[in-house]
Amino acid sequence: MTIICVKDGAIAADGACWYGGVKVELSKLKIVRSHDGALGGSVGDASYTEFFRLWFAGTSAREERGHYRPKDDPLVIGGDEKREFRAMWIEPDGDVIVMEQDGRPYLVGRESHAIGAAQEMAMGAMYAGASAEQAVRICVERSDAAGGEVFVERLAPVEEPSVECQPAGETVAWDQTERDARAAAQKANEEWRERMGLA
Repeated sequence: MTIICVKDGAIAADGACWYGGVKVELSKLKIVRSHDGALGGSVGDASYTEFFRLWFAGTSAREERGHYRPKDDPLVIGGDEKREFRAMWIEPDGDVIVMEQDGRPYLVGRESHAIGAAQEMAMGAMYAGASAEQAVRICVERSDAAGGEVFVERLAPVEEPSVECQPAGETVAWDQTERDARAAAQKANEEWRERMGLA
């Protein structure tokens, strides 16, 4: 039981955990950032969600995250098991990917999306104009399937070079501007990973 929402380059999650039907922890961080700045989260059985966090934090390219996972992969739940697991992440370019418990990731676009026990409530809130964070707060207040602190992370901004700032007659250093923007995004990601103890 949990709720994770994405909208406009942000991902938000509640902090509650359950043992059976009892809330046992109310401050579990469920959002993780990859080396290249993608943001992800997962819902379901704790052993799968923890493995997802470790795997996702170690990825550094979309290609690593986007392939279909083999049946013996630790993130794939067989059809005869009663456990549940789903994951969702935002790629650095804003694409939202969902991975079902069969290990198949698929693109859901760049629209708002939610996974978890209160996902219908969250989706309705976001379609009505709520941000990802506001949608999670609504679920925490109104649903027994969410609780605890609300965590929010945003994609690192990548500044686009602007020709309007270019003095007349000078050449725009496009390559340098892109390198500077990528370096700033990488620095922000590394600082976040250090703060979360993932470095």
